[in-house]
Amino acid sequence: MDRLQKRKTTLLIFGLTSVAILSTFQYSAVAKEMPKQPLRGLIVANDVGTSTPIQIYLMRPDGTGKHYLTAASPNSCFLPAWSYDGRHITYGVYEPGKPTEIWAMDADGSNKHGLTSASALLSSYSPDGKQILYVSQVPFGHPEVWLMNADGTNQHRLTTTLISSITRTGQKIIWSTHPTFSPDGSKIVYASTQSGQSQIWTMNRDGSGLQRLTFPTDSNPDANAPNWSPDGQSIVFWSGYETLYGNIWIMNKDGSGRKQLTFDPGPISNDNPAWSADGQSIIFESTRVPGHITTWIMNRDGSNLRQFLQSSYGDGLRPWKD
Repeated sequence: MDRLQKRKTTLLIFGLTSVAILSTFQYSAVAKEMPKQPLRGLIVANDVGTSTPIQIYLMRPDGTGKHYLTAASPNSCFLPAWSYDGRHITYGVYEPGKPTEIWAMDADGSNKHGLTSASALLSSYSPDGKQILYVSQVPFGHPEVWLMNADGTNQHRLTTTLISSITRTGQKIIWSTHPTFSPDGSKIVYASTQSGQSQIWTMNRDGSGLQRLTFPTDSNPDANAPNWSPDGQSIVFWSGYETLYGNIWIMNKDGSGRKQLTFDPGPISNDNPAWSADGQSIIFESTRVPGHITTWIMNRDGSNLRQFLQSSYGDGLRPWKD
Protein backbone atom coordinates (compact mmCIF):
# COMPACT_ATOMS: atom_id res chain seq x y z
CA MET A 1 0.00 0.00 0.00
CA ASP A 2 1.55 3.35 -1.01
CA ARG A 3 1.93 6.15 1.52
CA LEU A 4 -0.80 8.39 0.08
CA GLN A 5 -3.44 5.68 -0.06
CA LYS A 6 -2.42 4.38 3.35
CA ARG A 7 -2.88 7.85 4.82
CA LYS A 8 -6.29 8.35 3.23
CA THR A 9 -7.51 4.99 4.49
CA THR A 10 -6.02 5.44 7.94
CA LEU A 11 -7.46 8.94 8.38
CA LEU A 12 -10.86 7.31 8.16
CA ILE A 13 -10.01 4.81 10.87
CA PHE A 14 -9.89 7.44 13.57
CA GLY A 15 -8.20 5.32 16.19
CA LEU A 16 -5.03 5.43 14.07
CA THR A 17 -5.28 9.06 13.00
CA SER A 18 -2.40 10.45 15.03
CA VAL A 19 0.02 7.76 13.87
CA ALA A 20 -0.91 8.24 10.22
CA ILE A 21 -0.63 12.02 10.26
CA LEU A 22 2.54 12.28 12.28
CA SER A 23 4.31 9.73 10.11
CA THR A 24 3.47 11.21 6.71
CA PHE A 25 3.64 15.00 6.80
CA GLN A 26 7.02 16.53 6.07
CA TYR A 27 9.23 18.97 7.98
CA SER A 28 8.67 22.70 7.49
CA ALA A 29 10.17 25.96 8.65
CA VAL A 30 9.66 27.36 12.14
CA ALA A 31 6.35 29.16 12.58
CA LYS A 32 6.34 32.84 11.69
CA GLU A 33 4.44 35.54 13.54
CA MET A 34 0.82 35.58 12.48
CA PRO A 35 -0.50 38.84 11.00
CA LYS A 36 -3.78 40.21 12.30
CA GLN A 37 -5.54 39.86 8.96
CA PRO A 38 -5.08 37.07 6.39
CA LEU A 39 -3.94 37.91 2.89
CA ARG A 40 -6.10 37.29 -0.17
CA GLY A 41 -5.63 34.40 -2.56
CA LEU A 42 -4.42 31.85 -0.01
CA ILE A 43 -4.54 28.11 0.36
CA VAL A 44 -5.10 26.57 3.75
CA ALA A 45 -2.57 23.82 4.35
CA ASN A 46 -0.71 22.00 7.09
CA ASP A 47 2.60 20.39 7.84
CA VAL A 48 4.59 19.05 10.77
CA GLY A 49 8.03 19.66 12.18
CA THR A 50 10.29 16.96 13.53
CA SER A 51 9.24 17.55 17.13
CA THR A 52 6.00 19.55 16.90
CA PRO A 53 2.38 18.61 16.11
CA ILE A 54 0.81 19.31 12.72
CA GLN A 55 -0.25 22.94 12.38
CA ILE A 56 -2.30 25.01 9.94
CA TYR A 57 -0.88 27.90 7.95
CA LEU A 58 -1.94 30.25 5.19
CA MET A 59 0.09 31.31 2.18
CA ARG A 60 -0.27 32.82 -1.25
CA PRO A 61 -0.65 30.35 -4.12
CA ASP A 62 2.87 31.24 -5.27
CA GLY A 63 4.26 29.95 -1.94
CA THR A 64 5.03 33.33 -0.39
CA GLY A 65 3.50 34.98 2.67
CA LYS A 66 3.38 31.81 4.74
CA HIS A 67 2.14 32.32 8.28
CA TYR A 68 0.66 30.01 10.89
CA LEU A 69 -2.82 30.11 12.45
CA THR A 70 -2.47 27.37 15.06
CA ALA A 71 1.21 27.60 15.99
CA ALA A 72 0.42 27.97 19.69
CA SER A 73 -1.63 24.78 19.85
CA PRO A 74 -0.01 21.81 21.64
CA ASN A 75 -2.26 19.48 19.62
CA SER A 76 -2.27 18.44 15.97
CA CYS A 77 -4.49 20.65 13.79
CA PHE A 78 -5.25 19.41 10.29
CA LEU A 79 -7.72 19.02 7.38
CA PRO A 80 -8.71 22.72 7.25
CA ALA A 81 -11.49 24.05 5.01
CA TRP A 82 -12.57 27.62 4.23
CA SER A 83 -16.09 28.92 4.62
CA TYR A 84 -17.43 30.26 1.32
CA ASP A 85 -17.26 33.87 2.52
CA GLY A 86 -13.65 33.45 3.69
CA ARG A 87 -14.44 34.54 7.26
CA HIS A 88 -14.03 31.17 9.00
CA ILE A 89 -12.05 27.94 8.86
CA THR A 90 -13.15 24.55 10.13
CA TYR A 91 -10.54 21.91 10.93
CA GLY A 92 -9.70 18.75 12.86
CA VAL A 93 -7.91 18.64 16.21
CA TYR A 94 -6.20 15.62 17.73
CA GLU A 95 -5.10 15.58 21.36
CA PRO A 96 -3.27 12.39 22.39
CA GLY A 97 -5.55 10.03 24.23
CA LYS A 98 -8.75 11.72 23.02
CA PRO A 99 -10.94 11.32 19.93
CA THR A 100 -10.40 13.69 17.00
CA GLU A 101 -12.72 16.70 17.08
CA ILE A 102 -13.98 19.38 14.71
CA TRP A 103 -13.01 22.94 15.64
CA ALA A 104 -13.58 26.31 13.98
CA MET A 105 -11.72 29.62 14.01
CA ASP A 106 -11.92 33.01 12.38
CA ALA A 107 -9.83 33.49 9.24
CA ASP A 108 -7.13 35.38 11.14
CA GLY A 109 -6.69 32.47 13.60
CA SER A 110 -8.69 34.03 16.44
CA ASN A 111 -11.78 32.68 18.23
CA LYS A 112 -10.78 29.02 18.19
CA HIS A 113 -13.50 26.78 19.60
CA GLY A 114 -14.52 23.13 19.56
CA LEU A 115 -17.73 21.97 17.88
CA THR A 116 -17.83 18.20 18.46
CA SER A 117 -16.83 15.84 21.25
CA ALA A 118 -17.16 12.51 19.43
CA SER A 119 -14.63 11.19 16.92
CA ALA A 120 -14.98 13.41 13.83
CA LEU A 121 -12.98 14.57 10.78
CA LEU A 122 -13.21 15.94 7.20
CA SER A 123 -15.41 18.98 7.79
CA SER A 124 -16.64 21.57 5.28
CA TYR A 125 -19.06 24.53 5.38
CA SER A 126 -22.33 24.95 3.53
CA PRO A 127 -22.32 27.84 1.02
CA ASP A 128 -24.47 29.98 3.32
CA GLY A 129 -22.12 29.29 6.25
CA LYS A 130 -24.94 28.07 8.48
CA GLN A 131 -24.03 24.37 8.56
CA ILE A 132 -20.96 22.11 8.54
CA LEU A 133 -20.67 18.67 7.01
CA TYR A 134 -18.31 16.21 8.64
CA VAL A 135 -17.51 12.51 9.01
CA SER A 136 -17.87 10.54 12.23
CA GLN A 137 -17.61 6.89 13.24
CA VAL A 138 -20.49 7.29 15.68
CA PRO A 139 -22.52 5.14 16.13
CA PHE A 140 -21.44 2.25 13.92
CA GLY A 141 -17.65 2.28 14.21
CA HIS A 142 -17.12 3.23 10.55
CA PRO A 143 -17.26 6.63 8.80
CA GLU A 144 -20.67 8.15 8.10
CA VAL A 145 -21.65 11.63 6.87
CA TRP A 146 -23.02 13.99 9.53
CA LEU A 147 -24.35 17.55 9.50
CA MET A 148 -24.48 20.19 12.22
CA ASN A 149 -25.16 23.88 12.60
CA ALA A 150 -22.09 26.12 12.36
CA ASP A 151 -22.16 26.62 16.14
CA GLY A 152 -22.05 22.84 16.75
CA THR A 153 -25.72 22.37 17.59
CA ASN A 154 -28.18 19.95 15.94
CA GLN A 155 -25.63 17.27 15.12
CA HIS A 156 -27.31 14.53 13.10
CA ARG A 157 -26.32 11.69 10.80
CA LEU A 158 -27.24 11.79 7.09
CA THR A 159 -26.02 8.38 5.88
CA THR A 160 -26.40 4.78 7.00
CA THR A 161 -23.93 2.55 5.19
CA LEU A 162 -24.78 -1.15 5.42
CA ILE A 163 -22.61 -2.63 2.66
CA SER A 164 -18.83 -3.06 2.67
CA SER A 165 -16.24 -3.59 -0.05
CA ILE A 166 -13.23 -5.89 -0.19
CA THR A 167 -10.17 -4.23 -1.71
CA ARG A 168 -7.69 -5.84 -4.06
CA THR A 169 -5.42 -6.43 -1.06
CA GLY A 170 -8.20 -8.18 0.86
CA GLN A 171 -8.98 -5.29 3.21
CA LYS A 172 -12.62 -4.77 4.20
CA ILE A 173 -13.76 -1.16 3.96
CA ILE A 174 -17.14 0.34 4.80
CA TRP A 175 -17.75 4.09 4.73
CA SER A 176 -19.57 7.17 3.58
CA THR A 177 -17.01 9.97 3.50
CA HIS A 178 -15.54 13.14 1.91
CA PRO A 179 -18.81 15.16 1.82
CA THR A 180 -19.02 18.62 0.26
CA PHE A 181 -21.94 20.85 -0.68
CA SER A 182 -22.78 21.93 -4.20
CA PRO A 183 -22.23 25.69 -4.56
CA ASP A 184 -25.99 26.31 -4.54
CA GLY A 185 -26.29 24.34 -1.29
CA SER A 186 -28.95 21.95 -2.58
CA LYS A 187 -26.85 18.78 -2.99
CA ILE A 188 -24.07 16.94 -1.19
CA VAL A 189 -21.48 14.84 -3.01
CA TYR A 190 -19.66 12.08 -1.12
CA ALA A 191 -18.09 8.63 -1.51
CA SER A 192 -19.75 5.48 -0.19
CA THR A 193 -19.37 1.70 -0.28
CA GLN A 194 -23.15 1.25 -0.18
CA SER A 195 -23.14 -0.31 -3.67
CA GLY A 196 -20.44 -2.86 -2.75
CA GLN A 197 -17.56 -0.71 -4.06
CA SER A 198 -16.46 2.76 -3.03
CA GLN A 199 -18.25 5.03 -5.52
CA ILE A 200 -19.33 8.68 -5.84
CA TRP A 201 -22.88 9.56 -4.77
CA THR A 202 -25.00 12.65 -4.32
CA MET A 203 -27.90 13.31 -1.97
CA ASN A 204 -30.15 16.19 -1.06
CA ARG A 205 -29.20 18.47 1.79
CA ASP A 206 -31.43 16.54 4.18
CA GLY A 207 -29.99 13.13 3.22
CA SER A 208 -32.79 12.13 0.83
CA GLY A 209 -32.63 11.53 -2.93
CA LEU A 210 -29.56 9.26 -3.05
CA GLN A 211 -28.03 8.94 -6.53
CA ARG A 212 -24.91 7.02 -7.56
CA LEU A 213 -22.78 8.84 -10.16
CA THR A 214 -19.91 6.39 -10.79
CA PHE A 215 -19.79 2.68 -11.53
CA PRO A 216 -16.89 0.19 -11.22
CA THR A 217 -14.91 -0.98 -14.22
CA ASP A 218 -12.12 -3.55 -14.52
CA SER A 219 -9.46 -0.86 -14.68
CA ASN A 220 -11.00 1.54 -12.11
CA PRO A 221 -13.21 -0.36 -9.66
CA ASP A 222 -13.26 2.31 -6.93
CA ALA A 223 -13.95 6.05 -6.68
CA ASN A 224 -13.44 8.42 -3.75
CA ALA A 225 -12.52 11.97 -2.65
CA PRO A 226 -15.08 13.94 -4.73
CA ASN A 227 -15.00 17.72 -4.81
CA TRP A 228 -17.54 20.06 -6.41
CA SER A 229 -16.31 22.78 -8.79
CA PRO A 230 -16.96 26.43 -7.83
CA ASP A 231 -19.40 26.83 -10.73
CA GLY A 232 -21.36 23.75 -9.62
CA GLN A 233 -21.16 22.06 -13.02
CA SER A 234 -18.36 19.52 -12.46
CA ILE A 235 -17.05 17.09 -9.86
CA VAL A 236 -13.40 16.10 -9.64
CA PHE A 237 -12.55 12.81 -7.92
CA TRP A 238 -10.06 9.98 -7.44
CA SER A 239 -10.57 6.60 -9.13
CA GLY A 240 -8.52 3.41 -9.06
CA TYR A 241 -7.90 0.67 -6.51
CA GLU A 242 -8.63 1.61 -2.89
CA THR A 243 -5.61 1.25 -0.56
CA LEU A 244 -3.32 0.91 -3.61
CA TYR A 245 -3.28 3.60 -6.31
CA GLY A 246 -5.37 5.63 -8.71
CA ASN A 247 -5.68 8.80 -10.79
CA ILE A 248 -7.67 12.04 -10.97
CA TRP A 249 -10.90 12.13 -12.97
CA ILE A 250 -13.58 14.74 -13.69
CA MET A 251 -17.26 14.41 -14.61
CA ASN A 252 -20.37 16.51 -15.01
CA LYS A 253 -22.49 17.05 -11.92
CA ASP A 254 -24.93 14.33 -13.04
CA GLY A 255 -22.16 11.75 -13.53
CA SER A 256 -22.00 12.04 -17.32
CA GLY A 257 -18.92 12.96 -19.33
CA ARG A 258 -16.37 11.18 -17.14
CA LYS A 259 -12.82 12.02 -18.22
CA GLN A 260 -9.46 10.88 -16.86
CA LEU A 261 -7.03 13.76 -16.16
CA THR A 262 -3.88 12.02 -14.89
CA PHE A 263 -2.40 8.80 -16.24
CA ASP A 264 0.30 7.61 -13.86
CA PRO A 265 0.60 3.82 -13.57
CA GLY A 266 0.60 2.03 -10.23
CA PRO A 267 2.14 2.08 -7.72
CA ILE A 268 2.03 5.89 -8.19
CA SER A 269 -1.14 7.38 -6.74
CA ASN A 270 -2.69 10.78 -7.48
CA ASP A 271 -5.32 11.65 -4.88
CA ASN A 272 -7.30 14.26 -2.92
CA PRO A 273 -8.15 16.69 -5.76
CA ALA A 274 -9.31 20.22 -4.89
CA TRP A 275 -10.24 23.29 -6.94
CA SER A 276 -8.63 26.68 -7.25
CA ALA A 277 -10.86 29.58 -6.25
CA ASP A 278 -11.65 30.48 -9.87
CA GLY A 279 -12.39 26.87 -10.83
CA GLN A 280 -9.83 26.88 -13.64
CA SER A 281 -7.21 24.71 -11.92
CA ILE A 282 -7.11 21.53 -9.85
CA ILE A 283 -4.52 20.69 -7.21
CA PHE A 284 -3.89 17.14 -6.04
CA GLU A 285 -1.42 15.08 -4.07
CA SER A 286 0.87 12.56 -5.69
CA THR A 287 3.49 9.96 -4.86
CA ARG A 288 5.23 10.47 -8.22
CA VAL A 289 8.29 11.85 -6.39
CA PRO A 290 9.75 8.74 -4.72
CA GLY A 291 9.53 8.81 -0.95
CA HIS A 292 7.50 12.03 -0.78
CA ILE A 293 3.93 13.24 -1.00
CA THR A 294 3.97 16.33 -3.21
CA THR A 295 1.23 18.67 -4.47
CA TRP A 296 0.66 19.20 -8.19
CA ILE A 297 -1.54 21.56 -10.20
CA MET A 298 -3.10 21.33 -13.64
CA ASN A 299 -5.74 23.06 -15.72
CA ARG A 300 -9.24 21.67 -15.27
CA ASP A 301 -8.87 19.77 -18.55
CA GLY A 302 -5.67 18.08 -17.35
CA SER A 303 -3.28 20.23 -19.36
CA ASN A 304 -0.31 22.26 -18.07
CA LEU A 305 0.53 19.77 -15.32
CA ARG A 306 3.31 20.92 -12.98
CA GLN A 307 4.47 20.60 -9.39
CA PHE A 308 2.85 23.11 -7.05
CA LEU A 309 4.26 22.38 -3.57
CA GLN A 310 7.12 20.21 -2.39
CA SER A 311 4.85 18.70 0.26
CA SER A 312 1.20 17.80 0.86
CA TYR A 313 -1.36 20.61 0.75
CA GLY A 314 -3.07 18.96 3.71
CA ASP A 315 -6.16 17.20 2.30
CA GLY A 316 -8.70 19.82 3.42
CA LEU A 317 -11.96 19.66 1.45
CA ARG A 318 -11.98 23.40 0.57
CA PRO A 319 -8.36 24.57 0.80
CA TRP A 320 -8.28 27.53 -1.61
CA LYS A 321 -10.05 30.85 -1.12
CA ASP A 322 -9.57 34.07 -3.09
